[in-house]
Amino acid sequence: MIIGNDTLGHFDNVRINYRKNTVEIPKLGIFKIINSSKVTIEENTIIVPHTEQLIQINTDIKEKTAFFVNKEKWKQSNHLLTIHQIANVHENTYSIYIQNIGRNPLKLKKETILEHINGIIQESKHRLVIKGEELISEEIQLDNIPEFPRQQKTLSYDKLITLVKIDTTNVSKQNIQKIRNLIWKYRHIFHNYDGKPGRYNGLDTIKIKLKNINYEPKRIRAGRLPKEKEKAMEEQLEILLNNDMIEQSRSPYLSRALLVKKKNGEYRFVVDFRELNLQLMKQSNYIPRVEDIMQEAVGNKFHTVMDFKLGFHQIPLDTNSKRLASFVTHKGIYSYKVMPMGLSGSPDTFQRIVENMMNQVEGSFVYIDDILLTAKNENEHIRQIEKTFRIMEKYNTKITLEKTEFGKAEIKYLGFMLSKNGIRLDPKKVQAIKDKEAPKNDKEVKAFIRMCSYFRRHIQNLAKIADPLHKIVNNYKWTEIEDIAFVNLKKALINETTLKPPNPDKNYTIQTDASFQGLGAVLLQDDNPIAFASRGLKAAEKNYEIMRLEGIAILFALKTFRPYIYGLKENIIQPEEFEKYYTNTERKLLHSSNTVKTQHGERYLVPETIKEQLLKQYHEHPWLGGNYGYEKNIQKFRQIYYWKTLEEDAKKIWKECIECMKNKPQPYFQLKNSLGKIPTADYACYSYSVDIMTVTDDLHYLIVIDDF
Repeated sequence: MIIGNDTLGHFDNVRINYRKNTVEIPKLGIFKIINSSKVTIEENTIIVPHTEQLIQINTDIKEKTAFFVNKEKWKQSNHLLTIHQIANVHENTYSIYIQNIGRNPLKLKKETILEHINGIIQESKHRLVIKGEELISEEIQLDNIPEFPRQQKTLSYDKLITLVKIDTTNVSKQNIQKIRNLIWKYRHIFHNYDGKPGRYNGLDTIKIKLKNINYEPKRIRAGRLPKEKEKAMEEQLEILLNNDMIEQSRSPYLSRALLVKKKNGEYRFVVDFRELNLQLMKQSNYIPRVEDIMQEAVGNKFHTVMDFKLGFHQIPLDTNSKRLASFVTHKGIYSYKVMPMGLSGSPDTFQRIVENMMNQVEGSFVYIDDILLTAKNENEHIRQIEKTFRIMEKYNTKITLEKTEFGKAEIKYLGFMLSKNGIRLDPKKVQAIKDKEAPKNDKEVKAFIRMCSYFRRHIQNLAKIADPLHKIVNNYKWTEIEDIAFVNLKKALINETTLKPPNPDKNYTIQTDASFQGLGAVLLQDDNPIAFASRGLKAAEKNYEIMRLEGIAILFALKTFRPYIYGLKENIIQPEEFEKYYTNTERKLLHSSNTVKTQHGERYLVPETIKEQLLKQYHEHPWLGGNYGYEKNIQKFRQIYYWKTLEEDAKKIWKECIECMKNKPQPYFQLKNSLGKIPTADYACYSYSVDIMTVTDDLHYLIVIDDF
């Protein structure tokens, strides 16, 4: 606590004589110092311009109250100001009040000597005594003055362990205690322990480069802010400076700093890097697809998730990158010393670094700052956790206990619930979908479709159901058709299917469906769904025949489910007429590593008594058989009817057709004529030359010429 201003006023021009060990207070005289202790700063500290700060120091002063005397030169250099002050000593900790009245941030290095503090005896409730002389003030109310706020101290074992979410764990009691011991052993990797941010110390570096080295940035000024936001901005800057995340700069590559109000009324500090991002070279890395992670992680008994605390801000930038990652505020120009949010390539870069860290841990999965550990064996899972802790310690990175869960049978990860039995949607996501109101404009339609698409692997024929909504994305017009599609899509999400984990030792079955609204497919194993897939039709595909679309659906399914079936000898069962609808490239793709079999779907089983009659009527009917040849007729006929000797019976009966014999040449009835010159007719009507000439569609002439 600090004694009131009136009392501190008595200490103007206080002089300490360390040779004689005395203190001289004007109007009161010279007094003997009871106890004295040199004061040094425990760690590097940055003081933001135009702000005041409390610095924690340790002291061996045993008295409950102490008097601090500052260095006189501090008032003359660097615009740093301290005051003579009296404050409580609490658990050997003393708080010193310092002001930065200059325009620049100032850094006080570790071990900097601030001067001395002197112990003071508290004689009574309202009296402080230095060698018997009283200093009395009406403001002194020692019992009512609050303690100085202090920076977070390290947590004890008990306080740290209370933050661990382990009540619903799937591991044994013995291993629960082992996890707690590991947390305490590696306590420095948890931000909760000491409140200090992590700082990655690995070999991977972050280098932000411009596309054009001659790019000249635009001059930007800080926007004007209301007083409330100015104060909030200053507080955010102070936090960033104290955590060594930013530094003062004179870089010309400036972006605007903004404050975005959160739901709880607090402000979030952000920098708008959009203009700069257009000028940066793209990073060559990727973020894995969520469905790929789910596919590999599902089917295990033990799961642990971990989350980095301010993950991006744990990755340092090189000197040139700092210049580019600069921003302007009403307090001046600053540069990020660590990787900021919103900068092009930040997520990809962070993904690469964490993947390189975690590639030593088998059964680990990384999605930006979310880590998942999975194992079938309990002891193996404990070893995974310990190995991950060692990696975090090695690279000086930190995670947070609030979002860390250990050894659960079913765990929430990236919006899904993972367990040994399969994958299902997070119940909170399902409830949010259930409460969703109908979209009122184009933007809301797009947002709803994106939300549904995230869970597309759990919804059969998603593209077909959502087709009416896709049609109004850029031309909003809500009718009954769209409302029905919206309701059906919500029902499909609410009643989503739990996807079972795949078993690589068992066979897969792929079912496909095609319509003029979209393509659909499902991957099955023992009649249990492993994954669903669907997509809408491309512009050209909307003009295709349905048979062609069915064939495309098969190819779509093979490409989509390739990670599951790659390397296996698949049996593709399809109607034989699909073959003629494939392009040469598609046909090669289909037959390259697959055994293609044909099927005929549902057909009528024909009784013995009507077989001959059915074959004759079909063959002679002008709209069905039409007296066409055997190959064309049998291809159509066997798609509808079935009996064991169908092909033999059809060949026998159709060859006996009188009309076919009259109108179509039969190989065994053809006359053999040798090629050569037509013989000359010796008399009239000996031979004729006949031909047909067509004048119009309705007018034809039969031309007959006597060759005599």
